[in-house]
Amino acid sequence: KEAKRILQYKFNCIRPNDDIRSFLDIGCSEGFYVEAAEQLGLDSCGIDVPSLNNDRCRDLGLNVLSTDEKLPERVYDFVMLRHTIEHIPFFIDVIQSYLHLLSDNGVLCLETPNQGGLFISLTGDSLTNDRFLRHLYPPTHVNGFEPKTYRVLAKKLGLNVEKIITYSNASSDWFPNYQGKYLKRLAHNFSAKLGRGENIAAFLKK
Repeated sequence: KEAKRILQYKFNCIRPNDDIRSFLDIGCSEGFYVEAAEQLGLDSCGIDVPSLNNDRCRDLGLNVLSTDEKLPERVYDFVMLRHTIEHIPFFIDVIQSYLHLLSDNGVLCLETPNQGGLFISLTGDSLTNDRFLRHLYPPTHVNGFEPKTYRVLAKKLGLNVEKIITYSNASSDWFPNYQGKYLKRLAHNFSAKLGRGENIAAFLKK
């Protein structure tokens, strides 16, 4: 239910729901958003590296492919890479390899931690344990992103920036079940409105 609500909010950020008929989640993990898209009546598919997650998704009847399988010969209206590209050294090459799956006028949604987030900036400016610097902690997170990074990336990919949003774990549209204290929620929501939330969602369009 949470994934369905979040996904519907993402669609509404960029265009009316009835304009989106198909959905692709690259790096789909356990397939929550693939299933949510199905529940919203979309033709949905997920792709991820070979793992037991893929098998579990298929056992649930979800359309999930492994990266070593042949890609579908079709296009999708909404393609999402959610908290994926910060883990991939050559992430631009990976995104470009999937762009042919984006329909004309389709939307590419990229989400990552925000290296320019207000709270991480206040606490993470010095290197800790020889590997932690804000949201960078190799070998897990090897790339850092800020909103302006996506404007440069869009040009590199030949796409247009439709909208860039920052959000935090206290943003109810992105994390409906957040249980933090009221004042902390207010502070995080305020930082997100300033464009300095702890996460970024960039909507790029063909």
